[in-house]
Amino acid sequence: IHKKENRSIIFEGYNLGQGEIAGFLKTLEVGETKQSPMIRSPERDTISSYIAYHGDDHYLIGRLSLDRINELMATIASARGISITITSGAGYVLSSTSQTLPFEIAPDLAGYQIFGDETYIVIREKMQRLGNDMILLVPFARVSRIFNLLGTSFPIFIAAFSIFVIIKVLFYDRNITRPLVVFSEKLSVWRGNGQFLEAEAPLFNTLEMRRIIDVFNKKTEEINAYIDELSALNTELEVRQSLYRDLVENVDEIIYSLDAEGKITSINRAFEQLLERDRNRMMGRSMMVLAAKDGQEEMIRQKFKYVKERHEKVTFNYRATDVNINIRYFKITWIPQLDEFGGLKQVLGTQTEITELINTQASLRRIFENEKRKLESIVDAKNEALSNVLSELIEKEKLASLGHLVSGVSHEINTPLGVSVLANSYLEKESKETRRLLASGELTLVGLNAHLDKIDETTAILNANLNRAVALVKSFKEIAVRQNIEELETFNVRQYIDMVMLSLKHEYKNRAISFNVDCPEDLTLSTYPGALSQILTNLIMNALNHAYDPGGWGTIKISVSKTEDVAQIVFEDDGKGMPAEVVERIYEPFFTTNRGSGGSGLGLNIVYNIVTGQLEGRIKCTSVPSKGTRFEIEFSTAEKQ
Repeated sequence: IHKKENRSIIFEGYNLGQGEIAGFLKTLEVGETKQSPMIRSPERDTISSYIAYHGDDHYLIGRLSLDRINELMATIASARGISITITSGAGYVLSSTSQTLPFEIAPDLAGYQIFGDETYIVIREKMQRLGNDMILLVPFARVSRIFNLLGTSFPIFIAAFSIFVIIKVLFYDRNITRPLVVFSEKLSVWRGNGQFLEAEAPLFNTLEMRRIIDVFNKKTEEINAYIDELSALNTELEVRQSLYRDLVENVDEIIYSLDAEGKITSINRAFEQLLERDRNRMMGRSMMVLAAKDGQEEMIRQKFKYVKERHEKVTFNYRATDVNINIRYFKITWIPQLDEFGGLKQVLGTQTEITELINTQASLRRIFENEKRKLESIVDAKNEALSNVLSELIEKEKLASLGHLVSGVSHEINTPLGVSVLANSYLEKESKETRRLLASGELTLVGLNAHLDKIDETTAILNANLNRAVALVKSFKEIAVRQNIEELETFNVRQYIDMVMLSLKHEYKNRAISFNVDCPEDLTLSTYPGALSQILTNLIMNALNHAYDPGGWGTIKISVSKTEDVAQIVFEDDGKGMPAEVVERIYEPFFTTNRGSGGSGLGLNIVYNIVTGQLEGRIKCTSVPSKGTRFEIEFSTAEKQ
């Protein structure tokens, strides 16, 4: 582990940054290899000993599991009828086969002690290499029984036992204690530099010590290989870090890092040059404080709070004022970097100047606004010209409607006037004949009466046809005048519809098209009669031109009703109908499906504009191909202010 780490290190589930382990690591000198006392880990409730090497800037740590000591102690204690306890240097119990001992034992505990209801002989022995204490609890009753059995042979037993102990001590000193001491001394000066410990005879000629040294050398070889691998990786890492530092330092983009509180921890050369700020003076300063000079402290605070709480990257634009009081714009990106516990470790920031881009965008917006105003001016002029042309076309369409009326009236008035001319000619001929007979004296009373009867018949024919001509002229005059006078009037709707139908009779009288008008005889409306005439004329002509083929037959129904102040006109035919895509466009100016036959495409557009504009109403069209078309018109007849 790197010794500059300022947080707890988890190694195989054990925390190396706290408690006795941390204290043990602090005792190591640079270049020293040392083994720790036995330590109980609170994380896993296990016993371990650590072997650590202190390098220049790191520790190399190995953990030795001593959990099997519990089993060994239990086996020995059970076989010998004693209790075995191992404590730390401070007196804390690490492992024990006794259930009566407290968790902490005084360092000077020895001799006769009472635990619970029994008296024990306490034997304490220091474990020299590890520094822990081993405590043996021998029940006093067991020792008493041994003494009773020995009786008078006790002195002989003591002498023999003493000789035995001396021999064992010499044996252990020669084969175990001294080799272990030498082994420890060698370990204390071993530097882990690839050298191995040798089994020097005769000191290490025991099988156990040779095995210990062989195992140690094998582990040393593995550790050296691991160190070589770490060294290679460390070298590669240092090279990459150097390249990374050179890259960050020399790029033209501003790069910096912030700690978890928003304070600057590092900046690159571009930060100093572009922002004209000294590196040493910037370190440790808060970004919020810097933003306060630009009046954007709250915005920066909220952005940093978002990164800190959400752990998500954020990008935003920032306006700053440089030392020359020039406004500059930057695009800032903050990237959170987390530690192994999921907390915010630091924030990596990049800052790209976009002042030129912002100024260019502003210039483009000004150009766009100027061009937009010019274009709007051109469009307004074109719209005005188009509106004038459309108005002219609508007036022409109205005149064409009036032309239909004139043509119809002319056609209808020809018959009564022709009959009148013929009757007048006959009357003139009969008058001449009567005068001749009167002058020659050949006129008789019978002849005179016959002549008078012919005059009466001819006069009746003249009166009837001239009255019909007068009615037609009156109807034409009333419709023509009302089409050009846009004033509100109250009139009889049924009579007005009949007059419009009469004016258009020449358009349908030779076709198998019948009309069904459903309108109360006494229904009156207060509206614009000219508008109603134009609507009916255009709908009738549209149906005659589009709904039926030449020679086709059908029925057109016109229904008029009134509910309170709302008038409703329903115009429907049983002709060819229209598909949905045509219905969507029928009110568009100049849209027609009969342009080849002279259609202008303005008829229904004029109807729509009159209904929605002049009458302030609404019009709805529904059509089913091969079934027919239906127009529903509604408008208010309330008195307008």
